[in-house]
This record gives sequence, C-alpha cells and structure tokens, in this order.
Amino acid sequence: MCSSSTLELFNRFADSSGALAEGCCKPKQHLFKTSFEVLFCFATLHLKNDKMTEKETSIHIETVKSGSEEHNQRLKPLDYIREDLKHLNEEWTSDTISNRRSVLKKMVKEKTGRKLQEKASPIREGVVVIKQDTTLEDLRKFADRLEHRWGIKTFQIYTHKDEGYKNSNKWKPNLHAHMVFDWINHETGKSIKLSRGEYAEMQTILAETLGMKRGKSSEKKHLNSIQFKVQAEEKRLEERFELYQKLQEKANNLSSTAGELLKRIKPLENKINALESKKTEYQKQLNKLKIELQAHENAHNIINSEREKLERERKERQIGWREFLGEKGIKLSDSDIETLESSSGIGIEKKQQVQYNNAIWEKCTISRDEDYLLEISYDNKIRELPKQSQNRGMKI
Repeated sequence: MCSSSTLELFNRFADSSGALAEGCCKPKQHLFKTSFEVLFCFATLHLKNDKMTEKETSIHIETVKSGSEEHNQRLKPLDYIREDLKHLNEEWTSDTISNRRSVLKKMVKEKTGRKLQEKASPIREGVVVIKQDTTLEDLRKFADRLEHRWGIKTFQIYTHKDEGYKNSNKWKPNLHAHMVFDWINHETGKSIKLSRGEYAEMQTILAETLGMKRGKSSEKKHLNSIQFKVQAEEKRLEERFELYQKLQEKANNLSSTAGELLKRIKPLENKINALESKKTEYQKQLNKLKIELQAHENAHNIINSEREKLERERKERQIGWREFLGEKGIKLSDSDIETLESSSGIGIEKKQQVQYNNAIWEKCTISRDEDYLLEISYDNKIRELPKQSQNRGMKI
C-alpha cells in the first residue's frame, strides 16, 4: 500500500497540472496498491502536461532578399514590433551579404571557370520558429551541425522576440530567428543541392538542437507562417476599422455641433451687420463734428490773435496817454488811465470820439478855457485839435 503522504503529493500534482491521466489512474485511495503505481501515474501526468505545452519548430529557406539586413538589424521602423522588447533580440554576424556575394562570385569563377549565373541563389535565408528561451548559442549549435552535415556555412544569425500582434488586447508574440547561409560548396564552387528527404532531416536536426517538437512538414509550417501574417494583418485592419468608426462618430458629432453653431451664428451676424451700419452713421457724425471742431478751433485762434493784437494796442495807447498828459502836466494813476482808455471805446471802430468821464476830468489841473479837444487815432497817435466845447465833459 502506498503511504498517505505519497497520495497527497500525487493529488497536489494532479491539481496543479489541471488534468489527470485518463485510463491510467483515478485519485481514489483504494485504487493505489503500491507506491510504484502512484509514481507511474505521476510520470504519465508529467509527460501529458509536457506534450500540451510543447511548441513545434521548423525552418523555411528561400533566396535572401535585398532588404534582409535592414529588417533583421531593425534599421527601419516596423508597426508590428514592440520597442520595449527589442532588448531581447540577439545577433551574430561574421560577414555582410554584399561582401559574401562578391567572395562567392570570385570563388565560383576560379573553381568552375564560369561566372555565377544570375538566377543562382548563392546566399539563402532561413526563418526558424523558436521559443522564448531559445538562445543565440542554440542556433549556432544548429549552424555547426548544418556545416558538418552538408557544408552549409552560416554567417549571420538574428533572433526576433519583439514581433507579434495584439488579440483582444493580449500580446501574441511571433518568436522566430533569421539565419543567413552561404549555399555554395567551397570545394567544387557549385550550389549545394538537397533532396526532399534531406530537408526533412534538417527539420529533425533543428528540433533536436533547440529541444522542441518537430513540425509535420515544411510546407505546412510555411502555410502557418503565412496564416500568422494574414491573421495579424486582419487584426490590424479590424483595429483600424474600429478607429475609423470612432472617428466617423466624432465627425458626425462635430457636424451636428457645427449645425447648432451655424444657427447661433446667423442672429449674431445680423446684429453685427446692424452694428456696422450704426458704426458707419456714427462715423459720419464724428467726421462732421471733427469739421465743426476744427472750425471752432480756427475761430478761437483768430479771436485769440485779435485779442492779443488789441491788448498790444491798448498798452500802446496807455503809453500814449501818459506821454500826452505828462506834457500837459496832468498826473493820473494807472487805474485812472486804464479807466480813461477803456471808456474811449478804442478798438470798436478805426476812429471814434468818446466823452471823458467827469470824475476823471475833475482830477485834471487844466482850466475850462484851456480845454482841449483830443483825437486818438487808430494808429495810437495822440494829437491836439481846435477847441470845440467849453464843457468840462468835452468830447474827444
């Protein structure tokens, strides 16, 4: 009988593996007679679990393309890779494609005496399906076995663990490697030719070297590779269509919003036009007021000019009065002279006679018999005239 601890270990393993070996055993205590039976079932479950998770590998070989190095070395942007996974990629190179082609052309000419044919494929590239933990060293071991078996020399190896696509927001990696081969026999200078059986043998060697399950056939695996690309492209088209639908919805919303805005804009445009009309009318009135203001300013300037002129004339007349009265011995204060000058009305007409104020005249020392008739001309000259009146308040 097996111990309870052995049964417990088995049951834990069965639960963790997610499946029991059908037809082998059942997790009931009375069915296990010995520990050997438990271990047998344990091993069967382990093998079945490995088969469920084991990944197939294959290699597809074709003539190398012109953009091989640019793609393999990630020298151009790609929309199906993740930048955050690029550090997982590895590469190993011992020569460039262009240099190796030149060497092979020269070698073929030396070995065969003929030029390398244009349709020949001296350099070929293989795409290898790998797993997450496949290393560059694993692929170099495979390259060594190829050279030992068929003389195929590998001079470039690249692992790509950054390619894939998203499916339902889950990343689906496309783990693979590129191996670039020298496909010329260096002893004969001729292209290496492999039979269908030898290609199948190559698939087996690959699976053994990488520790992966061998694919059924290269044709089927190549078809799967194409299907993988088609699936990825369909996914991208689906995502773009979803994006298009979202953009179309936004465009419809914007169109509706634009229609509403246009309805609001029309009344505003009418108000703007009305304001523009009022602005034009106000501008005309403003221009008219500016013209009137300019006319008033011009008149004001003329009045100021005349006022200044009259002020100069008044001061000159006051000087004339002082001189004249001084000659006659009449002494008046400045205020009396200003009153005398202002009462004369000089400046209203070019020449005018006025009567002196009696109060001012009584201050004079001249007798009645010596009264003078005075004339003050517009040119501010004062002169004596013949006596015409004996009245104290004489007109001058």
